[in-house]
Amino acid sequence: MDIIILIGKIVSVIITVLIIYALISATINTKKLTKRNENLSNGGISTIATIQSSQRTSVDRNGKFSLLISLNFKTNDGEIISSKLEITLSRSILEHEKYSPGSTIKVIYNPNEPTEVLILEKGIESQY
Repeated sequence: MDIIILIGKIVSVIITVLIIYALISATINTKKLTKRNENLSNGGISTIATIQSSQRTSVDRNGKFSLLISLNFKTNDGEIISSKLEITLSRSILEHEKYSPGSTIKVIYNPNEPTEVLILEKGIESQY
C-alpha cells in the first residue's frame, strides 16, 4: 500500500513539473513573438507577398480559422524569399478566402533576417 502512495506522489510531482515547464515555455514564446513583432513594426520593410499555399489547420467553435500559409516576396535587394506562417483569423469563415493561393497580401520583413515576416492585413488575431 505504501508503494502505491509513493508512486502517486511521484506521478503528482512529475505532472506538476510538466505543467510548470509548459507555462514557462509558453511565456518565453509569447515574449519572443512580441519582441519579433515590435522589431518588425519599428524596423521592418513593407512589401507585397504572394500566397503559394494555404492549409486550414483548425476551426474553433466561433468559426475562427487557423491557417498554415506559405508565401513568397521580393526583398528590396531583389532576392525572392519563401516563408511559412500560421495565422488565426479573427473573423468568420469567409475571411479565409483572402489567403488562397495566388492572392497578394501586405507584409513587413526584417531586412537582416528576411524570413521573419509579419502580415499587415486586417482580421488576423495571431500569427507565428
